[in-house]
Amino acid sequence: MGRTLGSGVSGKVKEGILSDGTIVAVKIFQKANKNAGRLKEYFKNEIKKAESLDHPSLVKILAYNSDAIYYHKSGKVTKIFYIAQELVTGGELFDFVAFTGAFSEQICRFYFKQLLLGLHYLHSNGICHRDLKPENILLDREYNCKIIDFGFATELKGKDGSGFMYDHLGTTGYMAPEILNNCAYQGQVVDLFALGVVLFTLYAARKPFNQAHQEHD
Repeated sequence: MGRTLGSGVSGKVKEGILSDGTIVAVKIFQKANKNAGRLKEYFKNEIKKAESLDHPSLVKILAYNSDAIYYHKSGKVTKIFYIAQELVTGGELFDFVAFTGAFSEQICRFYFKQLLLGLHYLHSNGICHRDLKPENILLDREYNCKIIDFGFATELKGKDGSGFMYDHLGTTGYMAPEILNNCAYQGQVVDLFALGVVLFTLYAARKPFNQAHQEHD
């Protein structure tokens, strides 16, 4: 393990080296966390949905362990589960928009096409993301997009096989109205809705709304 790349409520992301010398980003979840049960399900779901995916616009999972030990420099030992994925060094797309301001139409088209191709591949494999937002889009060293964080991903067929879902999850500003209204929804549709919000954010350097509302005649 090396330097810390980021941290959040669910755990830390550190730089690491696999046994073959590959430098990776390692997402670490502590088993002693008060939300350990929820995090374990999140971990299992991300592995299940993202392990077999292989597309230039999706981050690649390279290794994982659900029963690992982390040795701290202080000598403390912590039980963890981790995901090692390809290291994407360009930072969050959100940070670039915040720093540079609105993107030009040409740059917006460049990223929108990459994200569309990534989503098309994902949906073609029967999976939807359900938490697409600029913070979950990283840029590699050549400034190409990588969609990350598949903890909310699920199968497009839904739990009952109907093609509809009922889980209220995601990030409010990018949620489709049907999710916010606790209605049945289709995974590919809400992914495209979120992508539309992302596109607006890239072009305008602000979100179109804080929360979507469904229009009624």
